[in-house]
Amino acid sequence: MAFHELKDISVREYCAQKIAEPLGLPAGEVTQNFAEPPDSSLGDLSFKTFSLSKKTGKPPHVLASDISRGLKDIEEFSVEPAGPYLNISFNAPFVCSHAVRRSLGAGSFWGVSDKGKGKTIVIDYSSPNIAKPFGVGHLRSTVIGASICRILRHTGYDVVGINHLGDWGTQFGIILAGLEEEKIDLSSLGSGALRKAYEIYVKYSALSKENPAFMDKARSWFSRLEKKDPDALKFWETIRESSLNEFKKTYSRLGIEFERYLGESFYFDKTSSVLDMFAEKNLSKKDQGATIVPLEEYGLPPVLLTKSDGSTLYSTREIASALYRLSEFNPFKLLYVVGIPQELHFKQLQAALEKAGIIDKEKIVHAGFGHIQGMSSRKGNLVFLEDFLEEAASRAKTKIREGEHAQAEGADPDELAFSIGAGAVIFNDLKNKRTRDVDFDWDRALSFEGETGPYLQYAHARICSILRKAGDFREDPSLCLSLESQEEKRLALAIDSFPEHVLKASEEYEPSVVSRYLLALAGDFSTFYHSHRVLSSDNTIMQARLNLLKACKSTLSQGLSLLGIKPVEVM
Repeated sequence: MAFHELKDISVREYCAQKIAEPLGLPAGEVTQNFAEPPDSSLGDLSFKTFSLSKKTGKPPHVLASDISRGLKDIEEFSVEPAGPYLNISFNAPFVCSHAVRRSLGAGSFWGVSDKGKGKTIVIDYSSPNIAKPFGVGHLRSTVIGASICRILRHTGYDVVGINHLGDWGTQFGIILAGLEEEKIDLSSLGSGALRKAYEIYVKYSALSKENPAFMDKARSWFSRLEKKDPDALKFWETIRESSLNEFKKTYSRLGIEFERYLGESFYFDKTSSVLDMFAEKNLSKKDQGATIVPLEEYGLPPVLLTKSDGSTLYSTREIASALYRLSEFNPFKLLYVVGIPQELHFKQLQAALEKAGIIDKEKIVHAGFGHIQGMSSRKGNLVFLEDFLEEAASRAKTKIREGEHAQAEGADPDELAFSIGAGAVIFNDLKNKRTRDVDFDWDRALSFEGETGPYLQYAHARICSILRKAGDFREDPSLCLSLESQEEKRLALAIDSFPEHVLKASEEYEPSVVSRYLLALAGDFSTFYHSHRVLSSDNTIMQARLNLLKACKSTLSQGLSLLGIKPVEVM
């Protein structure tokens, strides 16, 4: 058979083009009507004619028959009408050779597209509070945001990741007053400064609720900080630097980098321009001494810009940060990876900036996420992320040592354990839609079976092992023209659809699209592997299957990396 040499499109896209051409429709309208057949014996793909029948004026079953007759000479796939549906079956040699050619030909650029070329997206994520160790409460924003950054870059966007640190507010007055009470010089504590600052905050935050005099002292210290008092600034800078150094160690272990660390303090001297802007446009007014921007026309409560004492708030600094980002980066979108409970806050931000004529509210996107439950360590309920990751690595090492995966020749045991432990934690967070609440269970997350990170890492490591045992082999996609089984075809179809899933994940700001895809891909690999021999098969078939497995490995590796999970080669 002589198949078409397709350009860089999937076999699904090719099929859509062939259906759309005689109808005079864009291929995208056909793609929207593709579905999985209820039974795999019916074909690889199903096409619904209902919506297109309205445009053509033909009854659905007639349209299905007409399309089928027009495609009878296509060699790459066959179609069978079934009432208003078309059941599509792809040619296995065609699919296998095409998918492998696309994947191996792209190399490290597999799945990359230019969808976002020339567009900048600014992403606000992670945003821990300084003077507190990095807690697991910020884990979701961190791993979801980092994954969205990678996915968007993979689809051509310029991405600016910003860590909006919580580094301003009355809590610093409490810490500074507490340090004065205990006569502690924080700068002399080195790496222990962060934990000590947190201990001081916990102790004196409780005291401030019972002791008005101490709270007055805390407010006085924060007032000095706002007025840039040298002593107050010195203590604050020590706390901030110590916190940031500790945060960066955790980010480094997770392979996360930010383009900018710009906390609330950065925008403190920019809030006056926010007040001036709304005042000059007659959009703000006084209400019981406070300054507000009414938003009744949006069905929202007003944005509070200042308290009755004239002090600004978090919302004021949030507007200042948005104005800065719009001016500095000229972004296509401002994306905020923040919990769902903050939904009202971002609706107000959108509305206030639209009311001021700055932007259309669609320019600001709140990528909200649900709660996480069950994340505790052996040490108790107050969980620092660094401690949690260490515990994950420790549990992973035990799991490897005790289970069937104890042999990991050539791997550093500590590094491998951390990769598996961190991968388990990250995938548990990203495997379902971000808006869903997450339940965390150590045994389930670290299992080598089921919907887990270690399961995917093991699938990747198993393919690496097969390829190592094979040694040198001939990398040639055309060899895959000898592959004809259903299992080989399904694996190739899964590989071929990777770029489409990455693109969908970028459009929805949804890493779980990639996660669910990888689970399906690993399942197709497992089915193939248990149905067919590789190394002991006929040489021609062996070479072809090795090419298919290398394409599968490349896809798993790329997908795991987009999620922030290391694709380990031994396990």
